[in-house]
Amino acid sequence: MISSEILAKHYREYASRPQDWVDLRAHIKKQIVQDVFEQTGFSPTGNPVKIAVLGASDKRYIAVHHTIFTEAVQKDVAMITFDLDEAHLAGAHGIVEHDVTSPFPETGFELIFSHALMKFILPQEQAVVLKNAYNALAPGGLAMHILHFAELKGGTILKDWQYRADVEKIVAALAKDGIICKPISLNIDGGTVVLVTQK
Repeated sequence: MISSEILAKHYREYASRPQDWVDLRAHIKKQIVQDVFEQTGFSPTGNPVKIAVLGASDKRYIAVHHTIFTEAVQKDVAMITFDLDEAHLAGAHGIVEHDVTSPFPETGFELIFSHALMKFILPQEQAVVLKNAYNALAPGGLAMHILHFAELKGGTILKDWQYRADVEKIVAALAKDGIICKPISLNIDGGTVVLVTQK
């Protein structure tokens, strides 16, 4: 597990980034969500739609995620964010402190979303996170886990405390548990793969 000191430094660095940078990342997130919805035909039935977000490096993303999902599903959303440490998200709505390598404390989500989370997760626990997310889905629910070029390539592109995500190994590990994981490749942000599971 990444130390609290390293994470605290990461959160401080992220908080210092300008709003223009956050807006750019928000645009990328929105585009990916739209593409995944189109390719999977996902259409949630709940109103509000119950959504879980796994991790957020900056509390500005809480509002970003809420807006993206509200526009994507064209309904009200009930969104919570699970994060290992909620201190850096103080003041944001719907934060639940939880280590996502453990079973989720709440289930019945129609949509579960993570973005660049795997680089914070030990390789041997990455499939566990996806399994926990799958187990927390409602029938018909969808989980999408976004991996960008740095996570997929690994090496010196990542910081020395971050981890590469091996898509084939994650897919194979989930298959052993009877979970079908579909990688969707997108030509976004230098190369993106979204790992999708659906009940």
